[in-house]
Amino acid sequence: MQSIESLYCDHIYQLQSRYDRLLDEQGYDGLLIHAGSTQSYYLDDNHRPFKTNPHLLAWAPLTHHPECCLLIRPGYAPRLFYYNPTDFWYKPAGAPDGFWTKYFDIEIMDKPDQVSRGLEGNKNIAFFGERADLAEKWGLTDINPKPLLSALHWYRACKTDYEVECLRRANDIAAKGHLLAERTFRNGASEFEIQMAYLSATRQRESELPYGNIVALNENASVLHYQYYQCLKPDLCHSFLIDAGAAYNGYASDVTRTYCQDIEMLGKDDSGARNLDLHESVFSALIDALDSAQQRLIGSIKPGQSFIKLHQQMCLDIGAILQQHKLVNASAEAQLHQGILRAFFPHGLGHLLGLQVHDVGGLQADANGTPALAPDDYPFLRLTRTLETGMVFTIEPGIYLIDSLLAELKAGSAASAVNWSMVDSLRPFGGIRIEDNIHLTASGCENLTRNSLAALGKV
Repeated sequence: MQSIESLYCDHIYQLQSRYDRLLDEQGYDGLLIHAGSTQSYYLDDNHRPFKTNPHLLAWAPLTHHPECCLLIRPGYAPRLFYYNPTDFWYKPAGAPDGFWTKYFDIEIMDKPDQVSRGLEGNKNIAFFGERADLAEKWGLTDINPKPLLSALHWYRACKTDYEVECLRRANDIAAKGHLLAERTFRNGASEFEIQMAYLSATRQRESELPYGNIVALNENASVLHYQYYQCLKPDLCHSFLIDAGAAYNGYASDVTRTYCQDIEMLGKDDSGARNLDLHESVFSALIDALDSAQQRLIGSIKPGQSFIKLHQQMCLDIGAILQQHKLVNASAEAQLHQGILRAFFPHGLGHLLGLQVHDVGGLQADANGTPALAPDDYPFLRLTRTLETGMVFTIEPGIYLIDSLLAELKAGSAASAVNWSMVDSLRPFGGIRIEDNIHLTASGCENLTRNSLAALGKV
C-alpha cells in the first residue's frame, strides 16, 4: 500500500498537469487562488466558522488558514503565500509543516496585502475566490472566470488516488462516530446527547465537520435536513436517523443510518405505547428491505451507467417495498406514473462527494459547463452524469412519512391506492435513509462506508 505522501506526490503532479493545460488552453499566464477570509456576524465581532476555498484545498490541506493564497503558473512550482500573523488575540497557525510543504515555493507573510508583491510583473492572472475586492485591489480583473471553473469542476469529479485515500480515512473517522451514536441511542439518550457522543468519537468539533449533522429521533426523521438537537429525550423513542460525516485533509464523508429501538425499550406494556411493538416490527422490516435494495443497486453499478437511470431503478425498488409491506396497493410502475413515489422518496439518489459534500460538476454535460439539469420528474437530483472510473458518490435511498407531502397525496387522485391506516401508524417513526459513499473502479464499486464499519466490527 502506498503511503499518503507518495499518493500526494502523484496527486500534485496530476493537478499541475491539469491546471497547466487548462490555463494554456484558456489563455492565462496563471491563476491566484485565495483561501477566503474570516467573516463576522452582522453587528458583531464574533466570527462565523471558516471554510477554506475548495480550489485551494485541492492543492494543500490548509483547512484552518484564512488569507493564504496560491499562485499557479505553468512551468513553475506552485507558490504559496502563507499567512501567519503576529497576534495575541488568536493563536496563529504557525509555520507550515508536513509532507506536502516540499512541493511548494512558500513565502510567509504577516499581512494579507503582501500577496501583491508576489504578483508584480505577472500579467493575465485569473482569480478564484469570494474576495473580488482584493483581486481588484491587486490588479486582477478576471475574477472567477466561468469557463475555467467549469473545466476544473468537470475533471474534479474523478478523484486521484490520494483523494480516494482521504475519503477512505474520512469514512473511517465517521464510522467511529456512527457506532457510538447508535449505542448512545439504544441507551435512551436525547438528540443532543447523541450528537455529543458522535463528536467525542470522531474528535472533530462541529465547525470541523463537513456539514451540520442530522440527529433525528422519531418523527423528526421525516425532515430531510433536520437541524436541531433536542436536549430532552422523548417519552417514547421509536426510531433514530443519523446523517453525519467527518473530514480528513479537507475531504468529506457523508453517511446515513436509520435504526429502530428494541421492542423492550419501547415500553410496550405502557398504555401510551399502543401496538408500537407491531409498528416497530413493520418499520424495522422497511429498514431491512431498503438496506437490501440499496446493496443490490450498488452491486450492479459499473462505469458507463447513467445516474439518472440508477435513480429510476431505485424508485421502482422503493415502490416494490411499499407494495410488499402494504403501504401502497399499486405496482411500482403505477406508483411512479401516478406520482405516489414522490411523496415517500422526494430527493435524489445521491451526489458527487469530495472536497465538498455536494461536490461540484454533477450537473454538467461536459468540461465547457454545458448544463445537464435534473429531469422534470426528478428535480432534486444532484448528479445527472454518466458514471466514470474514479468518481466518488453517495447512494442514499429513503422512505419517509412527511406530513406535508402525504397531505398533498391524500388530496389527489391517487389517494385511494394508499393504505392510510398503515401510513398513519408509521408517522411517529419519521423516515428511513441509508447512505453509503461509493468509489467506482473499473471492475465495480468500492464501498468506502461499509468497509470502514466492517473494520470496526459492524456488519
